[in-house]
Amino acid sequence: MRISWITARVCASLVLTASPLIAATIDVASGGNLQTAINNAQAGDTITLQAGATYTGNFKLPNKGGSALITIRTAGDAGLPGEGGRISPSNAASLAKVRSGSSSPAFETSAGAHHWRLQLLEIQATSSGSGDIVTLGDGSKAQSSASQIANNLVVDRVYIHGDPTKGQKRAIALNSASTTITGSYISDVKAVGQDSQAIGGWNGPGPYTITNNYLEAAGENLMFGGADPAVPNLVPSDITIADNLFAKQTSWRSENWVVKNLIELKNARRVTITRNTFEYNWQGGQSGYAVVFTVRNQDGGCPWCQVEQVTFQQNIVRHSAAGIQILGYDNNHPSQQTRGIVVRNNLFADIDSKNWGGNGYFLSLTGGARDVTIDHNTIIQDHASGIVQADGAQVLGFVFTNNLAKHNNYGIIGTNHSAGNDSIGAFMPGSDINRNVMAGGTASKYPSGNSFPTAAQFEGQFAAYGGGDYRLAGSSPWRRAATDGLDLGAMLDQAIGGGGSEGGGTPVPPLTVLNIGTDLPAGVVGSPYAGSLTVSGGEGPYTWTIASGSLPAGLGFDASSGTIAGQPERQGTFAIRVTVRDSSSPQAQGTAAATVVVAPKAVSIATTTMPDARVGEAYSATFIAVDGAAPYTWQVVSGSLPQGLTLDARSGRVSGTPRTAGMTTFTVSVRDARSNASSATQTLTLATAGDRTTASAS
Repeated sequence: MRISWITARVCASLVLTASPLIAATIDVASGGNLQTAINNAQAGDTITLQAGATYTGNFKLPNKGGSALITIRTAGDAGLPGEGGRISPSNAASLAKVRSGSSSPAFETSAGAHHWRLQLLEIQATSSGSGDIVTLGDGSKAQSSASQIANNLVVDRVYIHGDPTKGQKRAIALNSASTTITGSYISDVKAVGQDSQAIGGWNGPGPYTITNNYLEAAGENLMFGGADPAVPNLVPSDITIADNLFAKQTSWRSENWVVKNLIELKNARRVTITRNTFEYNWQGGQSGYAVVFTVRNQDGGCPWCQVEQVTFQQNIVRHSAAGIQILGYDNNHPSQQTRGIVVRNNLFADIDSKNWGGNGYFLSLTGGARDVTIDHNTIIQDHASGIVQADGAQVLGFVFTNNLAKHNNYGIIGTNHSAGNDSIGAFMPGSDINRNVMAGGTASKYPSGNSFPTAAQFEGQFAAYGGGDYRLAGSSPWRRAATDGLDLGAMLDQAIGGGGSEGGGTPVPPLTVLNIGTDLPAGVVGSPYAGSLTVSGGEGPYTWTIASGSLPAGLGFDASSGTIAGQPERQGTFAIRVTVRDSSSPQAQGTAAATVVVAPKAVSIATTTMPDARVGEAYSATFIAVDGAAPYTWQVVSGSLPQGLTLDARSGRVSGTPRTAGMTTFTVSVRDARSNASSATQTLTLATAGDRTTASAS
């Protein structure tokens, strides 16, 4: 049986029966005890708070039974946005207010808490502006296993804000599982001398859905990673970030808040970032890149940290010092490689070093990421150093196709190399750079298949370049000129971006693009090989083709499954560009670069016996190595050669004049020259005699 004490709603007499449990509404009037209501609530209940009233405390959401959401919300819906809408500061007078009253969170979850929803509330800054306003899950070492992680949580149409003067370290610490944040408005999150985030998570596994929010913060508006997870091998995964508006207040440029970027991934996997608007970011605490995919083993305890399988599509990025920064490996501590990044069908506008500081580059590639695809983007940089800047290790599997940009000073350039082909060959070997417009560049310095109009001709191809309308003019020759038969640049006629400055816009359904996974195993010459490309989205069955490049002899490609199999006959790195089409109508397709690396056979020692030696006579014999990659390095790893004989480490030649007779047993090793070198050993016996003796192999 269950009795719910509901203020002003319970009759004087109650009839107690054994009827099934019915969800209750628990009213907490102004001055009432919210924590008691939380403690007493059961699955499916709704706790209502009085509009305009303030509830002060550090409220803990406990671990309860049941799988129905317990909701904490403002009573009534008058004047508030309905489901699917977005809250805003203009709704504050109609909301119940929750504040911490200390430096601790206003709301936090207990270990394993689940099925809680915060809805239609205003949650105010902590007293000092330090710490978190809302803590979902636990970012500390106290949460070190999956069973301790809070899950199935919802933040729906909640106005969360820092103090206009003091700021706030973080609005939501997102270290839970299966969590949705939607329709909310987070603002005035800013800090002096440290980073600040509207939403930041590092010790929760996901999945996360972050949709239709206004997210404002000085440091990183949204960040995953940034501290080592206490849960072993944890990577925040399966994250959808859609239809949000990310922004910073331009008045902060003259204040002391630490400003870095609009979104940063330091440890994240399988992330879709789509139909968002990112605006206002300048050179400050960092160089001004709006979007940052930089893997970090932040404190040295997360060698598994990785950024991979990220799709960034149909977004607007505008008013920023630079565009996207991608780091292949953490340069401070060991990490996994950043890989599988797709940037497709986005508008980058006012990426401008004169307006926002920085260097104005659209893309920075450092530290050797792989499988990066940049396709169908419109890039507006009137004042910039160039388009792509590269440094450090090579980027394998780089695709840059169907983009519209001004070349500016350096176009595509890498450290200590000249613009164009010289840098492309050094930093992006085997890349596919095709069907781009790089206005003002020099055609002879770049791969064929790209266009280099003047800057004036470039601006003339848009509906109203000076007015900020970057749709292609109807008569532009760049329509239907892409490698896939679509228009060059972003598909602006089909609408991109989301969550405009006032919020509540209706997103246009996205263009269907198939996402390709290109994580292929390495092969060895002469050994059986099998690796499969993967595809997500669209409708099967799928049809695969190799659009450019080729596989080594001995490997075949199955057009129905995307499987590469066989027995490779030649070593090397083989770059291909693949296209996949689905069975829907109209047909969806995707393209990606893939790389098959075939290593030579492991080195081995062919020598099994040695010729006899005689005391006092010159001796010479050479060890023979096969396979692997020359040059080889030889050494005696156990035992020793007869006195008077030496081994040349480079040639494998044993020479000299033996001084003592006898049977000598030793083990020799050889190592090849590959970066992931293979090695082999062989134990041999050398007979040395004053009179003739026959050598024998051991």
